[in-house]
Amino acid sequence: MSPSSGTDKRAPLAFLIHDGPQSSWDNAWGFEWNFQTYSSQGYAVIAINFHGCNSYGQNFTDSIIGEYGSLPFEDLQLSLNYAL
Repeated sequence: MSPSSGTDKRAPLAFLIHDGPQSSWDNAWGFEWNFQTYSSQGYAVIAINFHGCNSYGQNFTDSIIGEYGSLPFEDLQLSLNYAL
């Protein structure tokens, strides 16, 4: 999510990581994290659903069996590198 300022300047980054692995970000207001709270303060927001989360079906959730630390971490690294 881009900051709400609408400028082309580089913005500080809020890199949000949900707990889990079997949880996920969803498109809803939450008491814990709200992306627009950060965005309205000028932050760009990254919040991905990495391998093992429960938002893309059972195969995606099960994909981290034997890869508990590596696949989710790789997803986080790739998303951060893409944004930067």
